[in-house]
Amino acid sequence: MQAVSSGFPVVVFFRGWEKSFEGNLEKWWMFFFRRTYLKASAFVVLASDFRSKLLEWGIKAPIMLTTTTVSSDLLSGFSIQFKLAEMRKANTFRVLFLARLARAKGALESMEAVSMLRKEGYSVRITVAGDGEAMPDVAAYAQLHDPKGEYIDVVGDVRGENKIRLLASHHLYSFPSTHGEGMPNSVLEAMAFGMAVLACPTGGVKDFFVEPDMGLILARRDSREVAAGLRRIFDDPASLYRIAAANYEYAKMNFVAPNASKFLMRCYEKLAQDSAGELST
Repeated sequence: MQAVSSGFPVVVFFRGWEKSFEGNLEKWWMFFFRRTYLKASAFVVLASDFRSKLLEWGIKAPIMLTTTTVSSDLLSGFSIQFKLAEMRKANTFRVLFLARLARAKGALESMEAVSMLRKEGYSVRITVAGDGEAMPDVAAYAQLHDPKGEYIDVVGDVRGENKIRLLASHHLYSFPSTHGEGMPNSVLEAMAFGMAVLACPTGGVKDFFVEPDMGLILARRDSREVAAGLRRIFDDPASLYRIAAANYEYAKMNFVAPNASKFLMRCYEKLAQDSAGELST
């Protein structure tokens, strides 16, 4: 911690949090952690659970809880009024999974849930966007269960305008992740584009998520859980429209830069002022 020894304030920002790494740290590396990170001036975390763990480890410095942000450029040209009008005219519910295809993030469970609802007669499609180690399993499932592409679209990694089109055109975001999430950007982006959300209470999600106002929290990463959540929302289309409008407004106020970034700037400014005061005394 050369910066600390030189008198500079140091802020440590934990962007994510792996439970397996947490266990290894407690078992093998706590002495090193306390000799280094314990000297930081402040910490920034994305979930209250992470703050509690740092306190348990003996951190005395300020621990600030914040969120990640959604780029305002991403929403340029997006109209929630137009989307709501299109949703009311739609004959098919459109579900989106857009994230890195790690097994624990729930792409397969989301696909399985949509397959279940199709067998029950629901008019629903799912788009799976992203790439990663689970892509072979995702592609194999789509080929086996929907070889004609009638209700499963696997589109791979998407960016830029293609990503914006997906977010703007889908109605519900399925993210039953039990991965080591911090504050998943994909959930925030989905809300900013007026989508209801199904998610597990991982990372910072449970610190702000209010159900059923924003969607539903799932007890576990399970295709039947996802199917039950989808069914509950699809059986009450009016609630889907209300959630879409409310999530857009909430995300715009709390997640879209520069609103969300102002919090971090205030934290850094206060830390700099406190450090300057200490140096002058």
